[in-house]
Amino acid sequence: MGDEPDYSKLEEIFFPFSLNEKQKIINSNNKFVHYTSAENALKIIDTREFWMRNALCMNDYSEINYGLQLLNSYFRDEQKRNKFFEVLMACGVNYDIINIVIKKFDDSSLFIRFETYVSCFSVHDTKNEDDVGRLSMWRAYGRTPARVALVLNSALFFGESDALEAYLFPVSYSDTVFFNELNNIVSNMENNRDYIKSINPGIIAECIYRVFLFGITCTKHKGFSEEQEWRVLHFPEIWKSEVLKPDVVTIDGAPQKIFKIPLADIPDEGLVGVELPSLIDRIIIGPSLNPWPIQGAFIHALMKAGVHDAAERVFVSEIPLRT
Repeated sequence: MGDEPDYSKLEEIFFPFSLNEKQKIINSNNKFVHYTSAENALKIIDTREFWMRNALCMNDYSEINYGLQLLNSYFRDEQKRNKFFEVLMACGVNYDIINIVIKKFDDSSLFIRFETYVSCFSVHDTKNEDDVGRLSMWRAYGRTPARVALVLNSALFFGESDALEAYLFPVSYSDTVFFNELNNIVSNMENNRDYIKSINPGIIAECIYRVFLFGITCTKHKGFSEEQEWRVLHFPEIWKSEVLKPDVVTIDGAPQKIFKIPLADIPDEGLVGVELPSLIDRIIIGPSLNPWPIQGAFIHALMKAGVHDAAERVFVSEIPLRT
């Protein structure tokens, strides 16, 4: 009892959807991409930092509430609720620990709703989107005429470092996926009961808490499914970070708190590949009236940032979209 856990195995048991989506990206050699305005993209390169914005400021105004509604709906079903907690107890997690999980989740619910910060990325299909990007994303993000896609190497995102106290998870876009994930977790716990019994129950309780937390913050309405979004999440009221720095900025006339992710390696804590020469695979200039001067500006910005083969990393989208 209380052996050091195999965290890879715990991921298999408690986060099967995330693990499966991660494997899809690795197998396909796809990357991640951040669609934004050219102005914001230049700021990222010049300042060497990504911004994390409050989830309440995202384009989906049902953020978090939608996931919370699904979680409540699942546990309102008496059969599902009883099955979930019966299996937990069969794995050695008693009522006292279950109640601690529930209380912790309830106590942090306001923080989750109002103090969740995210950076959003999409899956980038390297076979079909390297030259053009994705039309729907050009239309949805970067409302200015000059739009840019920052294509990022995915290896960084799957590192093991906890230096940032920020966590990467895929977004699901269906109540069916959400409910199936919880059902799969129940089945996984049943199938791995002896292993779970060998782990400190407090660690299992923390896994369940994270299942609830990441479940509600990474579920969106099915209408957004074409985004294929992954998000880096930070919960400053739950897990403090010595690296992410808060600031207040004005975006579209609205002052708001943000957190800044510095694009700097922390090798002592296993965080590598964050700096620009390693991080950026390519930049795609979106459909615009003047793509060639914009391309030249980004080549210059990358060279200034130490990317010596900058001219080979900046492309102009071939989509003939009238702007």
